[in-house]
Amino acid sequence: MFTIIQRKKLTSTVTTLEVFTPRIAAAILPGQYVSVKATSKCPLLMLPVCGWSVAKGSITLLVEVTDTHTRQLANIGEISILHELNGPLGQPSELTLCHDRELINSRLLFVADGIGAAIALSQMKWLADIGCRADILVSATMKDEMLFSSELERVCDNIYYATQDGSLGFHGPEAQLLEMLLNKEEKPYDLIIAAGPLPMMKAVTITANGYGIPVTANLTPQLLENDLQHGPFKISADGKMKNVATEGPEFPALSLDFEQALSALRMNLHVSAQQAVSSDNEDSKILNLTNESDKAFAMKQA
Repeated sequence: MFTIIQRKKLTSTVTTLEVFTPRIAAAILPGQYVSVKATSKCPLLMLPVCGWSVAKGSITLLVEVTDTHTRQLANIGEISILHELNGPLGQPSELTLCHDRELINSRLLFVADGIGAAIALSQMKWLADIGCRADILVSATMKDEMLFSSELERVCDNIYYATQDGSLGFHGPEAQLLEMLLNKEEKPYDLIIAAGPLPMMKAVTITANGYGIPVTANLTPQLLENDLQHGPFKISADGKMKNVATEGPEFPALSLDFEQALSALRMNLHVSAQQAVSSDNEDSKILNLTNESDKAFAMKQA
């Protein structure tokens, strides 16, 4: 049984759920994710894991409310039992393939936007446990929407904030702040790991490439947006189509065709929106027919 141990609302649209699942907690590695069904009637949802505890036998999931199904999951109460929980899914981060000493001697920078902060947090916690403290550049629309600030500060070496409205840290996009950081760094970063919207990751990749710094793009946020009912989310990497769910979610950023990925994601969201409207129309038709039937029955009774 996958029992909700704790539910915590971070913002108006973001909630974390700590779930008791000893097997997944013992097996999961940084970069992996899970799929969840709140009830038998709900669709399967992909969710990022922002932390886990082998001792407690639990993992912590992040739920961003974007539709009725994610809202239902976000509002599920403590002690409730999830109908289905699958994982760990996807390939682990390439960081897990490195020796501890190699990581400790490396300079790593995470760039995260929105729910990308959850993805960065899980990897940075793992790194901190082996004695490696990375830097992070984290951004949001405004200060109140910044996720996991205190948690990130505890496991990082340096943290840099950027907001679109200037309410916290740098006023402007992540790539501009990254450019400023790279200009003043005496020792360059060995690797940058980006997680967030595709345009952001593309801009970070272009900026970092100018300094000869490799970038790993984590496509978990895009995987969460993809509707599984329309098939797997595939992207072009090194000219070959890759299934993000099974071959990702991380890829060398320079190998990606960001425009193709954005186009595929937009198409999927467009189809999902059309189906949602169609479903609403069908519900309205059924409701109207029911109302007409009720009226006819009432007239007969009169």
